[in-house]
Amino acid sequence: MFHLFVDAFGLLPSHAGISGPGARQCEGLKLIGYDEVETLELIRSELRVRVTRYAKYAHPADKTQGILSPERPTGLVEGNRFDPSIGVEVVAAKYFYHLPFYRQQDLFAGSGWTPSRSTLQNIEAGVEFALRPLAAHLRDYLKQDQTIGCDDTGVLLITPGAMPDLSQHPRGQRIGEVLETAIAAGKPSINAQMWGYYASRLPVVAFDFTVSRHRDGPDEVLGDFAGNLIGDCWSGFQKIDVRSGSRITFAACWAHARRKIDECRSAFPIQVAQLESLIRMLYDVEDQIQKLNASQRPARRRSLSRHVLALIEEYLSSEAMSPGRVLPKSNLGQAAAYVRRHWEALSRFIDDASIPIDNNDCEQLMKRAATGRKN
Repeated sequence: MFHLFVDAFGLLPSHAGISGPGARQCEGLKLIGYDEVETLELIRSELRVRVTRYAKYAHPADKTQGILSPERPTGLVEGNRFDPSIGVEVVAAKYFYHLPFYRQQDLFAGSGWTPSRSTLQNIEAGVEFALRPLAAHLRDYLKQDQTIGCDDTGVLLITPGAMPDLSQHPRGQRIGEVLETAIAAGKPSINAQMWGYYASRLPVVAFDFTVSRHRDGPDEVLGDFAGNLIGDCWSGFQKIDVRSGSRITFAACWAHARRKIDECRSAFPIQVAQLESLIRMLYDVEDQIQKLNASQRPARRRSLSRHVLALIEEYLSSEAMSPGRVLPKSNLGQAAAYVRRHWEALSRFIDDASIPIDNNDCEQLMKRAATGRKN
């Protein structure tokens, strides 16, 4: 952004004097300063074609030596027809601003370029190939954290007309099974999953895509991770400690537990109000220890949060939550059973400062996928 200085009578020249049609109005007066008004202007993005010439040399007599020309750099697509700046624009528009290709076509057309959707898709694939090593590095960096949050959301995958080559894919067997079934059944699309991984302390997140909500996705991503995993109580997470040989410890999210309880407010207002007030006390403790260091947080959690957990456990066993007042198959009965069933995982944050009380930070990542899915 640059500033263009203009006076009320015209453009200011390089010297401090006044020029323009109104200069005669100021004749004989002394300049004492300026009042500045900043007005924002918009200049549309401009596309230009850069022409690079590569010299070609041939032997004047011996034609068998062929033509000599400088080595050409590798481009995003074959022929190096698109600069990396085009690739950045296409990917940023799709994943940062959630603009599908058909909307990008209109934007580029306003600047004089009318690409096809297949062209934009090829550019996107070229950027993905170039950034693949960086993505692998960030995924490895993510797993250096002690605690990782994980969440997922559904996305629609269009069934391919023919089976792709999955011989080099680490999850090729599972992908092949799902796609073969969909193709044989004539399904136009299948329900796939987008996964988000959030480091609790490191400034990095990662996304992963699977063709189904199967545990092979998290198992492959976290294959060499040792630490804590926090998420909802999906069955694939519950047994991850067994599958990993105790390398990974699962911690449950209190926001999920509270959400299940809150959904019962209309039928059980008194019980829900009491349980939510106790859960709110857990979050009050978390607010109090935000400024404490990692060595002080567990001590405060053990002295305060453990007491609140005891009150929650006591209320779940009280007369107010008895089968006579809350039927086991009612929505609150099932929510209470959820909390009791996963009590150990819900209590793991007490003794480990790296485990947050909930997985809300990771759940926020899913909004990116949901916005793109909606658009």
